[in-house]
Order: sequence, then structure tokens, then C-alpha cells
Amino acid sequence: MSVSQRKDGRWLVKYKDPLSGAWKQRAFRDESEARRFDDETKYDEQKNVKLTLREAVVAYVRSHDLCEVGRWRYSFIINGYDRKDGKHTEGPAEFLADKFCTELDRRDLENLKMHLLERGNKGTTVNSHVGKLKSVLSWAESEDLIPFDPWRKYRVRVKDKVRHRDGTLEDFRKVYNTLPAWMQWACRTCLALCLRPGKELADLEWSAFDWDARCVTVYMPKVDRDKIVYPPDVYLEEAHERYLADTAASRHHVVHGKKTERVSYGSFRKVWAHQCFKVGVKMSPYAMRHIAASMMNAAGADMAAIAAQLGHSSVATTASFYTHVVASAQRQAAQVNPLVQLGAGFEAENKQS
Repeated sequence: MSVSQRKDGRWLVKYKDPLSGAWKQRAFRDESEARRFDDETKYDEQKNVKLTLREAVVAYVRSHDLCEVGRWRYSFIINGYDRKDGKHTEGPAEFLADKFCTELDRRDLENLKMHLLERGNKGTTVNSHVGKLKSVLSWAESEDLIPFDPWRKYRVRVKDKVRHRDGTLEDFRKVYNTLPAWMQWACRTCLALCLRPGKELADLEWSAFDWDARCVTVYMPKVDRDKIVYPPDVYLEEAHERYLADTAASRHHVVHGKKTERVSYGSFRKVWAHQCFKVGVKMSPYAMRHIAASMMNAAGADMAAIAAQLGHSSVATTASFYTHVVASAQRQAAQVNPLVQLGAGFEAENKQS
């Protein structure tokens, strides 16, 4: 843009139309008016400068007080990173990095989702990456860096299929028999109390046991509430003996290693994975919870009681996720089939008639 005076005395301003992108000119009789229009046009042009997605992410990170990990995550999404061997790992949205924000559309959003899924990312990871970019675009619009948010009206939520932690009692026995003593006790505790073998197991203390009521109160971090479990009598008897020994040794946690006060899920999972590989079994530690629920169901336990032992707030959750049909339960169901009540001669009578 420029301001110049013509031979006839008028002042000419050349400027670029922000809508069409074409160069235009406008004449003024007074220099001050020409200069004022030139300044306003410069402001409008600066305000409507096209911003790429990468530039928007950089501006967002600079304007927010993020921790180091948070800044790295935004950088990884849009830039990827270079590995030590010199190879480049592409960022999830790096293929969109140089595209102008105002040119992003629904197709780009769907391509991003499919690109993440093809990389093997889970739904939670896809939703996280997409959510970060949507936050950037929404912020850029609020700061007048872009005229509108192109993804505002679009919603992408990917739900992962529920993965059942399957496992059989026979496979569990193979692994259990090779475990060290402290791991075997941890497994018995998981089965008896229907625990998730993570923080529920690691954080369990003897103070949670009510020896008079013969029950245990377990805090479940996953849902942020307690559950009351009634373990088998054989477990309570062994637990009480261990409680007396641990109390004398000033130990508060129910499960601990030889030299540690408490056991971490990391060490538990490491030993478990090693022993599974050793005996040729592919099973997650979480399968113990599944096995406990399935066997209680196969033995004819009430579904509501099983849900209470697991800590589920809904019986439907228990029926859907854990109590898969086992052969023994099917055989038990067959014995109460109406045909059994009608008697063996029912078929013969129908043939005669």
C-alpha cells in the first residue's frame, strides 16, 4: 500500500481488498483523509492476516502457562519429533500444519480422526488430540486472530470397544503356581476382594478390615467411592494371621514385597508378564477380577450380590462386562428348561397324537 499525490492535486491510496485479494485504489482531496484511510486499511490487513494451524498452535502455547509436558504435547501434535537415530516421527496433525485455519473444513477433521485411528491410537487419544486443536481454534477466534472457528459446529467423539479381560481359571493356575509367595498372596487378595490390581491393591491397608463384621471397605480410585466386600471365610482366616504378624512388624499395607512396605502395580505387572511368558499364557492381571465374577455367576450367585462385590453401581454393568457365559452355567440352565418339567414322555405323546 502507498499514498501518492496526483498531478491534479488529489491524493491516491493503493490498497489490497481483504475480501477479493485484488489491488484497488481510492482518491482523496485531503492528504489527512488519505493517510487516515491508509492507516485503517493497514490495521484491517494486519487483523485479517491468514494464520496457519501451526502458527495458531504456537500462539496458543505462548499465551498460556503450560507445563513442559503440556507444551511438548502441543508441539508433537503439529510438528512431530526427531528421534536420536535421525528419523522423524510425524505428528498426528502435521499434515494439516501449513493449512490456513480458515480453510480447514469437516473433511480435514474426519481425515485427522481416521489418520489417528490408522496409527493405532485409542479413542481417548484421538479425542484428546482433536480436543487440543479445537481449543486452539476456539481461542484464536476469541482473540481475533482468525475471523471464525472452522470446527466449532463439528463434534468428533470416538468410543473404544469394551475389551473384556478374558481368562480361564486353568490358565490362572498355571501362572499362579510359578509366582513368588508375595505375588500369590496378592493374587488371593485380588480374587477374594474382587479388586482391580492397581491402586486398589497397592493402597489397601489393614485398617480397611472389619474383623467383627467380617467385611472389608475398599476405596476405588477409578470411580472415587468405597465398596464393602464380604470375602470368603478361608481368606479372612489367613488374612487375620497376616494382620497380626504385620501389626507386630509395624506394617500397614496388606500386600508388600520382601523389602518394601507396599507393592507397586509396575512391579506386580512386570513379574506377572514374565511368568505368563514363561508358562505360555497370555493374560492380563485384570483377568483375575473377571474370573472371580464369572465363577461366582457360574456357581449361581445372585447378580446383584456379584455387582456389590465388584463395586458396580449398576447390575447391568456387571452382566455386560464381566459375567460371560461359561459352559457350567449353560449346563445348569439346561436342567431348569421347561422340557425337563414336562417329563420324558412329552415327546412320545406328541408323536401319538
